[in-house]
Amino acid sequence: MKKILLAITMFFILTTSLNAVCDYSKQKEYNILASQVSHKIDYVESSKTFNLTIYNLSNGIAIKYNGVRTPINNEVVINNLKEGNILDISIVTTDNECVEKDLRSLKVTIPYINTYYNSEECKGHENLNVCSSKFLDYKITKSTFYSLINKKETSTEKTENKKTVEEKETLVEKIIELLTEVYMPIIIVVLSSAVSFLIFSSIYKKAKYGI
Repeated sequence: MKKILLAITMFFILTTSLNAVCDYSKQKEYNILASQVSHKIDYVESSKTFNLTIYNLSNGIAIKYNGVRTPINNEVVINNLKEGNILDISIVTTDNECVEKDLRSLKVTIPYINTYYNSEECKGHENLNVCSSKFLDYKITKSTFYSLINKKETSTEKTENKKTVEEKETLVEKIIELLTEVYMPIIIVVLSSAVSFLIFSSIYKKAKYGI
């Protein structure tokens, strides 16, 4: 009976001790370290693949992706990743007191290689994202590419047509304004003279013929 009580007592002591080791303050410390972790993606031209570097991995934390990967010089590098690959990564503790406790999830999407970047088809369309960006967030297809090009051309054509119409309207307005400024006084003088002449003629006839 004493052995059973001793075993139960030891169990509770051990459990309490373990729970006390990975306490709130330690978890908070690791969470802060995990929030400082960053990553970058590098393209390897020779193999047409990407390398993912996860850095700022302080002592006591690592990443879990196809197993736990311990950092070297505070970094973990995952090589030979294909375009469009999506990685679900966990940042975990390696501290024996809080072993493999998930601190943060990191989801990384490898971009797609833009095969139309700096291509002949992009001449004259360099301002389009599909022509100016070497990498894209989506897989660019031939139909999508040409639909974007045609949309741009249609938009440019409409803009040019609108500009031409506006220029014509402006020209007409200027002509009307010029005619108004130059000829309106003459027209007013002519009309005034004509009216005066008619009035004078009417008065003259009445006086002459005694009407």
